Amino acid sequence: MIYLRFKIAGQFYALSSDNIVEVIPFLPINGMAHSSQAVAGTLNYRASLIPVIDLTVLFDEQPAAHFVSTRIVVVAYRDEQGDMLHIGLIAEQATETMSLDDSAFNSPVIYNGHIPYSGAVTLDNGQLLYRLDVDDILSSELQTHIHPKHHIDRESINRVN
Repeated sequence: MIYLRFKIAGQFYALSSDNIVEVIPFLPINGMAHSSQAVAGTLNYRASLIPVIDLTVLFDEQPAAHFVSTRIVVVAYRDEQGDMLHIGLIAEQATETMSLDDSAFNSPVIYNGHIPYSGAVTLDNGQLLYRLDVDDILSSELQTHIHPKHHIDRESINRVN
């Protein structure tokens, strides 16, 4: 399996290429007021607006640094209705891919419910490398802030009607 390797708050992570549509340079993002802090805003991606999540804010509550190596990773995911949607993920030092067998990742030895990753880990050149899954990054709460037409609150609609 091919993985994209990147860094968040000093820790290395790997994202499977299965969900990656494209890795693009960091581009200007249209800010989004009154949204989750992790939602950096929207990006005009190939004539479509897609929401962008700042992984560093999501994991460390600090915005990603705008290094030359900072990238926007466009990924595809299925929402709760099964529709295929795209989002951008801001990731620092996202310039390297690596080939790893899924069996290289071990089950977690510590569970931290505050950080959204699968917990599967391996060693890469003596450093821990955590595997991220797009579904783990996109908690139900975060999904309500992106692609809102796909996450309609039926109870609110009934109160209006």
